[in-house]
Amino acid sequence: VNTDTRTVRITVSDNDGGSPTSANNDVTVNLVRAPIIDLDGDDSSGATGGGFNGSFTEGDGAVAAADSDSTISDDGTFKSLTVSLTNRPDTTDESLASILGTDSQTVNGELVTIDPYNSTTGELIVTIDDGSAAAETMQSLVESVVYNNTSDTPDTTDRSIAFSATD
Repeated sequence: VNTDTRTVRITVSDNDGGSPTSANNDVTVNLVRAPIIDLDGDDSSGATGGGFNGSFTEGDGAVAAADSDSTISDDGTFKSLTVSLTNRPDTTDESLASILGTDSQTVNGELVTIDPYNSTTGELIVTIDDGSAAAETMQSLVESVVYNNTSDTPDTTDRSIAFSATD
């Protein structure tokens, strides 16, 4: 990914029929590459392209949403992680959680806040309290996420869980 600085020239012209006027303004744009999360580094779950295939069985409890060899890369440090359960046919019977718990936690020596799962939005949000975390901490947080469904008759539709990090 090329993140070299770009200069964009914007030309504004007034074509109202009077005297032609125009103005130029150069704007410098610094491109930042978004963090890249691979939920199954060696594709052992059968998923490719950064995905992960897990299997949930009713009554067996929560299952991992990422493999133990997940990776996260970026050109800097991280500020937050959002995990979204994008389809929820069993509505409030479904949830995401971190095996680390909720509220303030210390992960790899860094203070983070793990919000409780929001069943309305389908999101689990983790905020880095000091504003920046190393990749190792974010990887631990990614690997801590689990999916659960407490329905007595869970819908068998495949679920999609999306991970995104900000830097």
